[in-house]
Amino acid sequence: MACMKCGKKTENEQAFCPHCLEVMEAYPVKPDVHIQLPARPASQKAKKPSHRRRNLTADEQIIYLRSKVRQQWALMAVLAIALLITIGTLFYTASKPADPDIGKNYTYIDPTG
Repeated sequence: MACMKCGKKTENEQAFCPHCLEVMEAYPVKPDVHIQLPARPASQKAKKPSHRRRNLTADEQIIYLRSKVRQQWALMAVLAIALLITIGTLFYTASKPADPDIGKNYTYIDPTG
């Protein structure tokens, strides 16, 4: 358990650590007085519990795993099609004859003819 005043871990499920108990004993409080403890820094506050998935039955696990396998096969099919399109485009552009005038920004006049 954590100390209610400073947030340090305590032994034997005590509400306050030994240091805070010593300080509080030095300044006794009357029984009818209400006390408000200072707020803990954000780093010492209790963290929210993580959300765990519920345990699935055997049938639910099979359905879940089959859907994951289908998703992976669909992803692989999309990647294979994209790869085939890329390779086909590369072969098509490599087999086309290059246009000799691409990038030519001048004209040439043959003086002999």
